Amino acid sequence: MSSKKQAMDGRQLLIIQTQIMRLPLAKALPWLEVHGYKISTSGYYRELDKIKNSVDKRSMEIAQTGFLEQHMARIDTLLVIEREMWDNYHSIEDPFKRILAAKTIAEMQPYLAGAYNKTRAVMEKQAEMKSKFLTDTIQPNSK
Repeated sequence: MSSKKQAMDGRQLLIIQTQIMRLPLAKALPWLEVHGYKISTSGYYRELDKIKNSVDKRSMEIAQTGFLEQHMARIDTLLVIEREMWDNYHSIEDPFKRILAAKTIAEMQPYLAGAYNKTRAVMEKQAEMKSKFLTDTIQPNSK
């Protein structure tokens, strides 16, 4: 594996989605193919290993707050749900049922927004605590 820092690509995000949905391998591979990525069993496990290794690295980078990873997992789950809802929406032919599906998608948007806002608040609090720690360490109170 390269030592260069790599962003997660669409293929890896799809593989994460198969894990979130708890798809067994026999269902994960066809699901990936339907979503535009054909992969072998060994390729799937190689990518899964890369993802798991990057999760460890990502976790170490944000280890100061356990909340961030938890919120990221929740956001990932909500995004998978939203994607599936859109996939289902596009397969519906009845106009009334499409409206109901669209309404359901709209109703989940506050959950996504709330998750993003909470994550931002946690990150801001982390930065504030780190700044205070550095200030107190470099210039301890002389009381």
